[in-house]
Amino acid sequence: LGTSLLAGNTYITSNTYLSSNKGIYFDGGSTDSNYLDDYEEGTFSAHGHDTSGTQFSTGLTGKYTKVGNIVHLSIFFYAYGGTANQSMGYFTNLPFTGISEPHATGVICRFSGGNNVNIEHEESCYLSQGGAQIRMKGNYGTGSSKNNVLSLSYRTTS
Repeated sequence: LGTSLLAGNTYITSNTYLSSNKGIYFDGGSTDSNYLDDYEEGTFSAHGHDTSGTQFSTGLTGKYTKVGNIVHLSIFFYAYGGTANQSMGYFTNLPFTGISEPHATGVICRFSGGNNVNIEHEESCYLSQGGAQIRMKGNYGTGSSKNNVLSLSYRTTS
């Protein structure tokens, strides 16, 4: 245990090695596309609204992992009854703008709380508005307050 300094190229196998200031290099070509040097993870503040523009949830912290141009994100949200009584809603303020075509699809799971979580229902979501927002279909909070988790992966423009 401790800190190790590796100088030069360190081979993991005959095809993959670490390269100075380039991240992980995958042998088989001479272009920058063979380097895994674009990895990022973090949180973002998502904004959730129904189709009328009314905010349906509070305290929305999303989490993301970006590898190359692929973004995997999840948002935990609590939709309270009555205000989420729409057949469609959306999230904005995504950490990265996605490509607009084809639309990426994901899933929203509604569940009860506690240690023994039961998935009560699943809804769909997809990337829209030129990759700037996530649209949700289904009555994800109608009639009662529910915990929800949205999960979506998409390709980004950067």
